[in-house]
Amino acid sequence: MVDKGIIRRFEEREGIRGVIICDSSGLPIDSNMDIEISEEISAYITSLIGKANQLVHALKEGGLKFIRLETSKGEIMIAEEEQLILIIFMGEKGAGLDRGPPKDPGSASEAALVDF
Repeated sequence: MVDKGIIRRFEEREGIRGVIICDSSGLPIDSNMDIEISEEISAYITSLIGKANQLVHALKEGGLKFIRLETSKGEIMIAEEEQLILIIFMGEKGAGLDRGPPKDPGSASEAALVDF
């Protein structure tokens, strides 16, 4: 079972535009985004994780833990833990998936994923 407070804790951090928690098959479990967008993003991310896992395995680099994508509008951070995937969209206000002004001026960095 997923703690419902996870989404809320991330939303309170500065720079967070969207948060999705999905299962390893790509089905959204919880999100602060529109359901159709959450489903589409989750499907793309699980496909990306599958390809990244193949690469990590082929290179004999151990196991995949984290993916960070830098885009022109911000960052997409992806953490895989057991059978769950945490997807966080970060960036400046006004970028694509903006959820409005931040609620708390706290730090929003990779360290934020420790809460997952």
